[in-house]
Amino acid sequence: MEVISEGYFETFPALRCVGDRTRFSFDHVDGGFVAEAGAAAQYEAKWIKNGFLKYTYLALKYVIKFKNVQVDIQIDDKEVFRVDDPSASVFGFSDEIAGFNMLPGNSYLSRKNKDIGFVFARGLKGLNRLKLILKTSSGKHLDMKGVWLARGRKISIESERVLVWEAEGELFNETEKKN
Repeated sequence: MEVISEGYFETFPALRCVGDRTRFSFDHVDGGFVAEAGAAAQYEAKWIKNGFLKYTYLALKYVIKFKNVQVDIQIDDKEVFRVDDPSASVFGFSDEIAGFNMLPGNSYLSRKNKDIGFVFARGLKGLNRLKLILKTSSGKHLDMKGVWLARGRKISIESERVLVWEAEGELFNETEKKN
């Protein structure tokens, strides 16, 4: 507060996240089994006090439990395209999200391009989802079959069933099909 009261300020980007609630994120947004694990962290496994261990435990649980869903994606108001079975998706400005190197090199590119980096993991089931989690810790997941990295300023996603979405640990969608 002292720095602010002395008149220092800095501008930085934010993501506007719209679902059944509107949230703003200064770093990342995620969906799929990643977000379902994050949502579950609010009411499951309360016996695990360490946040990283709790999230890791729940991520492993939802790696198995999550059902892929068909989505329609529109980037920057361009043509809508259908993705049959995304398993996970992450959007953000930084490289590392919750200890995982999800978007290697993204921090520089987001500042340079004034956009958002995002990664979708499609068609992954069971052990391939686990492999994705293990590879993201070092950023080596981008060469995996089914992993797609892209950039844009506005991303709209409509799904055939409700997908949970979270922005930096804050849920903003648990009931809507369009985000």
